Amino acid sequence: MTMTAGENDRLAIAVVQDADAMRLSNALNDAGFAHTRIPTRGGFLQRASEAIMVAYSHTRHETLMELIAGQCQTRSEMQIVSLAGDTMLLAEPVEVEVGGATVFTMELERFVRL
Repeated sequence: MTMTAGENDRLAIAVVQDADAMRLSNALNDAGFAHTRIPTRGGFLQRASEAIMVAYSHTRHETLMELIAGQCQTRSEMQIVSLAGDTMLLAEPVEVEVGGATVFTMELERFVRL
């Protein structure tokens, strides 16, 4: 299927920390990007996050990436991490980097609104 520049021909899935999701969602709305938010959980810290799916035109790719980067910045936090010792489990505070975004992009074969 051939798509013109004005059609949604790409899909981005941005996995962002729960604390950044609402701010990103509002910015996407303001910039005219329709999107869907899906709650997720995983990774090293097992924290709540969201996968935000955005169908968009390839002509708006840089705008979308800049918007995500601007709303989902990394920051450092202290976390209690359990460390397995020889005979017991120890809890140690560790500084970890959280936030930011992991973004997957792909070309769409078809985009249909029903």
